[in-house]
Amino acid sequence: MKHILALHTWQILLLLIPLGIVLAIAAGTDLKERKVYNKLTYPAIPIGLLLHTVVLGLDGLLAGLLAVVVTFVIGLFLIATPALKGGDIKLLMVVGAFAGGKALLEVFFYAVFAGFFMGILMSLKNGYLRVMLGRLWRLIKGYALMLIYQSKNLEPKLEEDERSKLPFAVAIFMGGVLVVTEHLYGWPGLLTWYATSLGFSL
Repeated sequence: MKHILALHTWQILLLLIPLGIVLAIAAGTDLKERKVYNKLTYPAIPIGLLLHTVVLGLDGLLAGLLAVVVTFVIGLFLIATPALKGGDIKLLMVVGAFAGGKALLEVFFYAVFAGFFMGILMSLKNGYLRVMLGRLWRLIKGYALMLIYQSKNLEPKLEEDERSKLPFAVAIFMGGVLVVTEHLYGWPGLLTWYATSLGFSL
């Protein structure tokens, strides 16, 4: 995101205002209805690529396309797990189209953190925390028994609980906000600290 925030003001606004609007709408519908609508994400991807091209030329188009394609391919594997839903994957593709792969990784980094804390707060509020810990124990115990007795019959099967569903679009929106505040004001600084500890620079 740093390379975008270093551009002229009109270029920054041309990219980040539409992206922010899309993320905010998606966060609202996901929080209220647990849905991120295709009629929002599908048009936003080509619009993001177009605006990225207007701002950064062919480099912007290629960076956006690469981010979209890689996110789509990885999303095909993730969608088979309960980790992310199809709408979340498409929303991340929107981020990639507007901002490129590096910014997408930064947003996802903070989205994971935001999602973790959101999950804890939501489970405290709706009484799911105790149930979640119990389910976690059943998973650990079940897979341990599978390993010990070498039997697939012991694989733990957990019923679905609506309280376990997290509106991840909200976390993606928060991730985008935190990436911008980090690059502009140095807050919260977790991304910079983590990248530096791995020997990278933002």
